Amino acid sequence: MTQQNDYSINRLTTKTITSLPAGKHPDGGGLFLIKSERGKCRWMVRLSFQGKPKQMGLGPFPSVSLAEARSERDRWKSVARRGQDPVLVRKLERSEAQLAMLRKSMSLKEVALDAYETRKPELKGEANAVRWFGALKNHILPKLGDRPIEKINQLDIRETLRPIWHTKPEAARKAINRLNIVVKHAAALGLEVD
Repeated sequence: MTQQNDYSINRLTTKTITSLPAGKHPDGGGLFLIKSERGKCRWMVRLSFQGKPKQMGLGPFPSVSLAEARSERDRWKSVARRGQDPVLVRKLERSEAQLAMLRKSMSLKEVALDAYETRKPELKGEANAVRWFGALKNHILPKLGDRPIEKINQLDIRETLRPIWHTKPEAARKAINRLNIVVKHAAALGLEVD
């Protein structure tokens, strides 16, 4: 490779990447391709945040294309220029994404158990705690417990309680009351519930 100005940008091409020897190859603007002896390649960006150097991996090539790596380089450099630590911002984004995925997959039963555990200290005695959860366990969870809570709507609840609404009105009232508490708990967790 010929010597180029240290400030030149976009030095690499997709075609030249495959023929590069093992080592660290600059693309410019702090973006590097690191190629192992075995030919595996990964992207790394070098940034400066509050006068301190930072390095961030951007993923393997070709899973992360040259264009994507350049775009990520520009994004994270912009984050640093705004006075935010790019490494911490990325960690926060990843944890929020994981939390969002976890929330979307939370079943009614999981949220109900979490709500129950949260309220348990308020309930006087083990018998009261068991009765409190029993209304959900007996009438709601058998039909809706495994469904993601964000996918449950009022029609589902009505159909679930229909068989006992006239024959066991007190049990239906307790079940709907407990379910209301669970839905409010889900909303407090940041879940989008009906």
